[in-house]
Amino acid sequence: MEIDKAFWGIVGVIVGFVLTMIKDWWKQKATLQKDRYYLSILTVSKLDDFFGSSCAIVSDKGRYVQRGHELEAYLEPQSEIPIFELNSIDVDWRCLPQNLMFELLTFSSKVEQANRMIEGVSEYQATPPDFDEFFQERRYQYATLGLKAADLAAELRKLSKLPKHEYGAELWDPIADMLKEKNEIEAIREQYRVIQQESAKPFVVNRAEANL
Repeated sequence: MEIDKAFWGIVGVIVGFVLTMIKDWWKQKATLQKDRYYLSILTVSKLDDFFGSSCAIVSDKGRYVQRGHELEAYLEPQSEIPIFELNSIDVDWRCLPQNLMFELLTFSSKVEQANRMIEGVSEYQATPPDFDEFFQERRYQYATLGLKAADLAAELRKLSKLPKHEYGAELWDPIADMLKEKNEIEAIREQYRVIQQESAKPFVVNRAEANL
């Protein structure tokens, strides 16, 4: 009899412990889902805004503006570079999967790096009055960034079960347009690289012959 009491007493303790563990786990899960949902709404909003600005840059062919004493026409961008930062969002980033958290928190540095690339091309490569190299680099960098922003937003939407983004036009697919622009620029650059490589071959051969 005493053994039965002791046995059921132990069972009661174990059951109570398990129920407490389940309760704590369920509470933590509910808190995690709530934190993720709140974080996703705020972050997706910023990513969508950035994506919209990137679309404007990718489609920006510039406009001619007269400058200088002779009023020469120079091509200038019509769209502004967007500012992207997540530090102002008061959320717990640890509620996200590690890979997604890393991609989101390092995205700002990718934007800064892209802007430095654009500035470098503008300063050292682009030539007036059309500044073709500058506009191409600008479109390429923001096509790349825009596609990344769209991917991150899609991951957050899937994770937190948010509705898909609607672009408001059945015949317009901005992601497809961005990808097309990016691929076309990469094809142009690859073609240019091959031409440069081929044109350098005779020089290398002649130089080798001269050393004989």
